[in-house]
Amino acid sequence: RTCTVNHCTQSSNCNEYCQPHDQVWLRVSNSKAFLVPGVGLGSWSGNMEVVGFECHDCGLSLEALSGGFWLNKLLSVCRTQTSIALPSSANAAYIRADGFRWYDTGQEHIITEAVFRNCGYRSDEYKQYNQDATRGCGDETDIGCD
Repeated sequence: RTCTVNHCTQSSNCNEYCQPHDQVWLRVSNSKAFLVPGVGLGSWSGNMEVVGFECHDCGLSLEALSGGFWLNKLLSVCRTQTSIALPSSANAAYIRADGFRWYDTGQEHIITEAVFRNCGYRSDEYKQYNQDATRGCGDETDIGCD
């Protein structure tokens, strides 16, 4: 968690616990991530407010690894269906294209004004909840989408 007190300088004890009354929310606003094969934005700190975040062509748009996230005005376009320049041995279909993931049970997050487009893997082999032909990724090597 983000702490308002620097225990290394105040008490010469860098391992001292940050008390709840000294913890503050971290705010990330108006940020973007593009062409990330892993996570566009992730945090283990919790108490995080993300406002105005866009993520395009990422393996995972956003990951909350601790409780207490507020996501507002989120645009996650997992696949834009634009060709991605990759090394010859790479395949865009191996980049997962997931929208949002939280780490464990017992977490609480607030998600408002969020849009997820073209997220998830679509194939004839698996029976997903949404079989729309425009949803998610396929098997193409350069875009990973139909």
